[in-house]
Amino acid sequence: MTDNPHYMTPEEAHHKDCAQTPSYRTCSGPQCMAWRWQQTVIRENNSVKMTPEGLVRTISTTHGYCGMVRT
Repeated sequence: MTDNPHYMTPEEAHHKDCAQTPSYRTCSGPQCMAWRWQQTVIRENNSVKMTPEGLVRTISTTHGYCGMVRT
């Protein structure tokens, strides 16, 4: 989906080791408090001037990452 290798679907996350306790647990994805959904900030109307009013933030409902893993 993106060029960032840390973003994954919840299904893909369940096949990863937990970053907090990798010795015995798999990632629980969105059920974990460390899970972060992917956020994208875009400019509204291709505005050249970036102002707080001109930014639109979207949050993915399909891809996220472990908040304990640096992105």
